[in-house]
Amino acid sequence: MEREALTFPYRKRMLYVNLGTGVLWLLWGFGQVWFSEKVNWIDYGWFVISGAYLLTFLYMWHFKYLTLAEGILKINGPFGKSVTLSKITHIRKFAGDFILHHPGGKFKINGEILDPQGREQLEEALRGLDAEWT
Repeated sequence: MEREALTFPYRKRMLYVNLGTGVLWLLWGFGQVWFSEKVNWIDYGWFVISGAYLLTFLYMWHFKYLTLAEGILKINGPFGKSVTLSKITHIRKFAGDFILHHPGGKFKINGEILDPQGREQLEEALRGLDAEWT
């Protein structure tokens, strides 16, 4: 029987800042296009900026920050990293971040963008590992 993957979401404030900024630029773009006497091609750039923020919000909302499945901890993202939990030798908690040391190098988890409840779950899962903490 396969265990379900644990997901650790982004901090809600970070999600809503991207959503609010995207909506703000969208409204600004509509204002520029609707109320300008002469519309330049550059005025449509506000829609591109808005789309980037809104797509970032949707991506972060759908794909959570971290996924823990089958003994592998993965940062989800276009250039996401992953580490096998059994290879972690040392864990350091510094300024809210988790720095996991393994033979291949370091794996840093940014605690500032991790949801507080998820941070507690992650710390509980990492405490169960056979690794030295500092």
